[in-house]
Amino acid sequence: MECYFPTIYRDKTSDEIKKIHDLLLRMIREYMGKSKAKQTSSVSSSGDPTHVSSSPSTTVFSRTRLNHLSLFDQFISLASSATIMKIELESYLEESIIPRTNNFNILGWWNVKALNYPTLHYMARDILAILLSTVAFESTFSTGGRVVDTHRSRLHPKTFVALMCAQDWLWYEFKDSSLESKFGASTFDDDDDDDDDC
Repeated sequence: MECYFPTIYRDKTSDEIKKIHDLLLRMIREYMGKSKAKQTSSVSSSGDPTHVSSSPSTTVFSRTRLNHLSLFDQFISLASSATIMKIELESYLEESIIPRTNNFNILGWWNVKALNYPTLHYMARDILAILLSTVAFESTFSTGGRVVDTHRSRLHPKTFVALMCAQDWLWYEFKDSSLESKFGASTFDDDDDDDDDC
């Protein structure tokens, strides 16, 4: 930012850098909230090991006391998390800049720095993640989501593609028309009883 923002924004550089800084703080706050929620749910599901059965009047007093103490705990947690959040971001921003090299491994660097910047590490993991999905080979080439049957698999690939495209183009003309309801919306993938007669 300090390198390119003065060239891009000129007089508004400090305002734009502050916007980015505030955005990072909001993102860190959101990530810290997610991690706190996970910790809270795991603690509440494990139960309160210090709770002991007692008389109803003592239980009411204990609940009131616990409510006040938990409110205080929340206050302390919010104050300390805001401080931790700023310290983590500031220490990251003050770290020396790594010289640019061709073989720099950004994911490896974040794995090494995970203990120093735990929240930023999770943010980097999510932001730098490469989305991956897998699809069955057969469904890639099937417009109807089905595997090509043996009769149609004997067609030349160019002929098969031409038939699929023609089907899309021709049926597009009849979409939402009376002809579609009259003839039905049969497709290239629909099996006819007379396939073997051809």
